[in-house]
Amino acid sequence: MAEGHVAMTHLAAGGPAAPAAYVLRHLDHVMRVHLDYEDADVVTLFPRYFEQGEYDRLAKAASRSLGVKQALFTVPFVASWLPEELRQEMFGSAPLPFRILYRLTRAGHERLAGTALGDARPDVGDQQLQAA
Repeated sequence: MAEGHVAMTHLAAGGPAAPAAYVLRHLDHVMRVHLDYEDADVVTLFPRYFEQGEYDRLAKAASRSLGVKQALFTVPFVASWLPEELRQEMFGSAPLPFRILYRLTRAGHERLAGTALGDARPDVGDQQLQAA
C-alpha cells in the first residue's frame, strides 16, 4: 500500500505510469489470492455456523450499513471485476435498488477506471487475455 501511495503520488505529479501500473497489478494479484482463500476456506464455513435466516439477516444488515455514498463506488467497482456470466447471474437475483444503482453508476465508473487505469482495467485486460 505504501508503494502504491508513492507510485500514485508520482503519477499525479506527472510521473510515469509504469510504476503505478506495476503496483496495481501486484495489488490485483494479492487481492485475488486473498479472495480465493476467502471463497475456499471462509465462505464454506457459513453453512456450518449460520442458519439461513440468520445469514439473511446478517447480509441485509451489511447492505444497509454500506451507505449510499460508499455504494455509489462499491457497486460498480465490484461488478467491473466479475466475469460477464457471473455479473449477469448476480444482477438477475439482486434487489431492484442494487440493479438501479448499478445502471446509474456503471458508465461513470467505467470512465473513471479508464482514466485511472487505462489498459490495466479489468475489462480491457480480460479482452487482451482472451485475444492472446
